[in-house]
Amino acid sequence: MGKEYIFLMRHTDEPRGEIWEEPMVISGSDPIAWVEEALKNFNSTLKSNERHRTFMGLKEEDGGSTYCELSKRNGMTLGDGLDTYDIMECSNCYFQIKRHGISSAGKVKCFPEQTCRSCNKIYKTEKGYQNHMNKDRHRRPVWCM
Repeated sequence: MGKEYIFLMRHTDEPRGEIWEEPMVISGSDPIAWVEEALKNFNSTLKSNERHRTFMGLKEEDGGSTYCELSKRNGMTLGDGLDTYDIMECSNCYFQIKRHGISSAGKVKCFPEQTCRSCNKIYKTEKGYQNHMNKDRHRRPVWCM
């Protein structure tokens, strides 16, 4: 499994233009060499509607953080009126999320030890999770299974 990095990019023909972030997962040991090689390949094979890109920097994602491994929980697509959805559940922390349509449910950082299964909430800090558990007021969303 690779490590996630965020590469900062800019169009070469706009030296003061907007810098955008491109998240990528890289399994090699030298992410800068990898992105420079990938950009060299990209820039050498530009299509008519694409523009030359320049590597501006690198941000490393939180060390060791992983994302939820979501799979469909319900057998058939659910719906209430015009809204149809599937319930996706993480196999690690059991967090549930609605997925509308056939698109991805998105990336959710996985915190198995900080997820309240009663409320279906993920707490980013251990202190927040402990405060929640001490209050013992759990409200589960109606759509959760």
